[in-house]
Amino acid sequence: KPSIGDVVVVCQPVIRIRDIVYSTRINDSGEGVVEFAIPVKCDALNPKSATINYILRLNDTTVLARGKREISLDMRREDTVRFVARVPKEALWSASSPQIATLDLDNRINGRASEFIRRNIGIRAADLQHGRLYVNRRAVDLRLTDYDPSRSLDEQLGTHANGIICSADVATEALLAEGDRRGIYVFVR
Repeated sequence: KPSIGDVVVVCQPVIRIRDIVYSTRINDSGEGVVEFAIPVKCDALNPKSATINYILRLNDTTVLARGKREISLDMRREDTVRFVARVPKEALWSASSPQIATLDLDNRINGRASEFIRRNIGIRAADLQHGRLYVNRRAVDLRLTDYDPSRSLDEQLGTHANGIICSADVATEALLAEGDRRGIYVFVR
């Protein structure tokens, strides 16, 4: 009897969050300013409206941003919900202090909860200047090693490496999340 493994059936709402995109810059006082863009898609054959509620938290206690956005979409249309949050410099992600923020999105259609999405995010500004990596405007001394999925990260990093290089097919969400959680730089080639 053939088997395909576990099967998950998802019923998407008629107005759904399609993605979460964000970018961070550092302002003159050293704080982070993170800008979120949330593409929202309507799959209905008639106009629909929804309310997207958002909460951005640090350590599940400190609220960095909270609000809601109303969105109305015509048949089969897409638009983007945007919001901005200030992030104190001590709350920005770095390898020495891997702070993780939590973004909760609650999509309500006609007042009823239709979708809830939670993402853990390491908020940081990363730039390449003259072949050098800067995170939150500070130069990073990179010591990279090739990633081998058959060995533990601890074995591969040892005492000298602070990052890994891996191919796109190996860079799973779990690996990227582990890098964020532990303050490990992950480069995908």
